Amino acid sequence: MTQRLSARSVTPMSDHAHGTRYYLAEWYRGELNQHEIDRIAARLDESSRSVSAGGASVRRVMTMAVPAGEWMFGIFEADSADTVEQVCRHAGMAPQQLNPAVEDRIHNTDPCDDKPLPTND
Repeated sequence: MTQRLSARSVTPMSDHAHGTRYYLAEWYRGELNQHEIDRIAARLDESSRSVSAGGASVRRVMTMAVPAGEWMFGIFEADSADTVEQVCRHAGMAPQQLNPAVEDRIHNTDPCDDKPLPTND
């Protein structure tokens, strides 16, 4: 099955809430499996809700794991890096790295596009 991307599906990350920006958190976690990844994501979501209830603006946009390398990444939309740090620490996941996201676009798949992605065959 070939996955396809479309230029029409590119969305600027600057379309987020006023006064917020994106941050990339990185964690080194041994023994990552799907259950542990799901558990961490749920803890980060709960912590985001708790911190937001206190008046900050923050949400977990996505989490990505590389189990073979034991790395986990989280993208957050927040009013500050301090807010993301607070969310992560509250969830028991103090990040090894926390940086403003510099990428300006998110690509979504669009099944209407007829250009196949390159394969590694």
